[in-house]
Amino acid sequence: MGTVEIEMEPPSASLTYFELPGLAEPIRWLLAYGKIKYVENPISFHIWGAYKGTTPAGQLPILKIHGKVLHQSMAISRYLGNILDLAGKTPLENWEIDAAVDTVTDLRLKIVACSMEQDPVNKVFLTDALRNEFLPEFLGNLDNQARINNGHLALNKMTWADIVFAATDYFLNDVYTKTFPGELLTGYSNLIKIVTRVKKIPAIKKWLETKST
Repeated sequence: MGTVEIEMEPPSASLTYFELPGLAEPIRWLLAYGKIKYVENPISFHIWGAYKGTTPAGQLPILKIHGKVLHQSMAISRYLGNILDLAGKTPLENWEIDAAVDTVTDLRLKIVACSMEQDPVNKVFLTDALRNEFLPEFLGNLDNQARINNGHLALNKMTWADIVFAATDYFLNDVYTKTFPGELLTGYSNLIKIVTRVKKIPAIKKWLETKST
């Protein structure tokens, strides 16, 4: 599937989030895919308390686009998936994409919860359960799902779920490697193929190269 470019006067969109990848990263990758010009509005943690009351739900990220203020990261990603022709054509197809994205969210929440645990005893318990029980089964099932879908998470083709997954892996792998040796997707070849394919999309590849400079 080729990149769909949305013609917009620069910059007609802005993305507000903390000074880190986090929940805004899938949105950035989708904006890059669509070549949608936008400006970043980074919020530091020390001013967040004062800024929080100005947001729709007391949360970030926020995407301002087409005169609207959008919030909730996956709802924003779903919106971008729709306007970029990365969504399904029927309610059932969209369910399949949504289910895949919800599965990726479950993965993120488990790893982040483990990394943020402060109690040493609980940390050991959560780390052991994550590494030896949850991840092998969870990633094994997700890898099989990618195999069945010919290297995609849904519909046997590129959807916004693939881009969300690749972007989530991009920042989640850093969280994972601070607790465990090796990379998160080591041994899961079908999931690695998704990430590799997404990173090779010309618009995303160009954006990542610019981001790293």
